[in-house]
Amino acid sequence: MTPFLIAILLAVVLHGDSPASRSFAADVTLNIPPDTRLRTLSGAAPDTVKSGQTFITNLPDSLYGQSVVRYRGITLPARSWLLKRSFFWKTSASDRGDHEFWFRALLKDETTDSLSIRVTVK
Repeated sequence: MTPFLIAILLAVVLHGDSPASRSFAADVTLNIPPDTRLRTLSGAAPDTVKSGQTFITNLPDSLYGQSVVRYRGITLPARSWLLKRSFFWKTSASDRGDHEFWFRALLKDETTDSLSIRVTVK
């Protein structure tokens, strides 16, 4: 088995989703249904982290008064993972700049919603 296949299997086992769904936001075109509400979690100002540090944030446990059952990453960077409502990203010097990451939430009433977080790496 090649090292690449081993890395993919480890990512699936450890992180619970396909590494193929992970990519840099700049390389992805979002295909979000028109009836899906979009929101930016962090408001007007992006969160900031120094390159080389791990960025950690908690996604909201409810949206529009509905409990979130689970989140799924739509566009996530390399070296990131989602554990329940917590998003982690191990940044590096090559990540400097502004980034926006998208998540899909499955709500308790079985509808979905999408939201984004903005992060600046300095």
